[in-house]
Amino acid sequence: FKGTGSYLFGLQGGYNLMLPSRLVIGFEADFSAPNTIAGGQTVTSVSGGTASYRDTVLGMGTARGRLGYAFDHWLLYATGGFAWSYDRLERTQLAGTPLVGNAAIGTVDTALTWRLGWVAGIGAEMPVAPHWTAKAEFLASEFGDHRKSLAASAEQLNSNLSVQRLQVGLNYQLG
Repeated sequence: FKGTGSYLFGLQGGYNLMLPSRLVIGFEADFSAPNTIAGGQTVTSVSGGTASYRDTVLGMGTARGRLGYAFDHWLLYATGGFAWSYDRLERTQLAGTPLVGNAAIGTVDTALTWRLGWVAGIGAEMPVAPHWTAKAEFLASEFGDHRKSLAASAEQLNSNLSVQRLQVGLNYQLG
C-alpha cells in the first residue's frame, strides 16, 4: 500500500541545552494528525471472494533525542528515538462469501491498532524573531510488519508501515 502527497498538522514540545562549546543537546516530542496517509488494495481469492483492504494512519508521534551544533544563527542537528502510530484497518466484502467467517457482501470489518517503531532524521533551525525560530527537518520512521485479526472475515491482516516526511515548524522559545 502507498500513501503519497499527504500533509499533516501537529504540535511539538522540547528542551535544548547549549554547552559552552556550542554543542546542543536536547529532547523533543511531537504529535501529528495526517490527512491521508493511507493505502488500499482490492483482492480476489477463492477462499475469501473479493474484498477491499484499507490501512489509514489516524495519528502519529515521536519522542526523540537531539544532538547538534550552533554556529552564527543556525542550529544543525541529528535526531532519533521512539515513534508510534495509531491506525484503522478496514476490510470490506465486495463480492462472494469467505469460506470461513460470516462476511456477507457489504460487511465492513474494522480494527484499530497501535504500532511502535523508531525514527531518525536531520534538521536545521534558525531564529526569525525574538523568541521565535523556524525549522525544517527530514524524518524517517519504521514500524515494520503488524498483524491484526478481523472478526467478521476470520482473517488476519498483515500490514507494513514506513513513513518519510519533511517537516517545517515554527517554535516559540520560553526563557
